[in-house]
Amino acid sequence: MAFTKRKIAIFVHGCFWHRCPACAKRYPKSNRSYWLPKLRANVARDKRKEAELRKAGWRVLVIWEHELKKGKLPLRVLNALRKA
Repeated sequence: MAFTKRKIAIFVHGCFWHRCPACAKRYPKSNRSYWLPKLRANVARDKRKEAELRKAGWRVLVIWEHELKKGKLPLRVLNALRKA
C-alpha cells in the first residue's frame, strides 16, 4: 500500500515467501535448487526496494502475514498514519 501524500509505503509480506525472521526458519526440503535461490532473491529485492524508498524520503513499514492472522491491523501502522 502506498500513501503518496504522506510518503508512507506499507508492504504486507507472506512469511514463507519473504522469509519472516520470526516464522520462516526452515526452507523447503524438496526442489531446493529452485527454492533457495528464489527465496533469497525475494529477500534481496525486498531490501533493495525498501532502501530505494527510504532514500527517496519515504517511511517504510513491513507487516508480516502472521501479524494479520490475529485479525487486527498492527498498531504501528495506525501510529505511522496518525503521525504523518
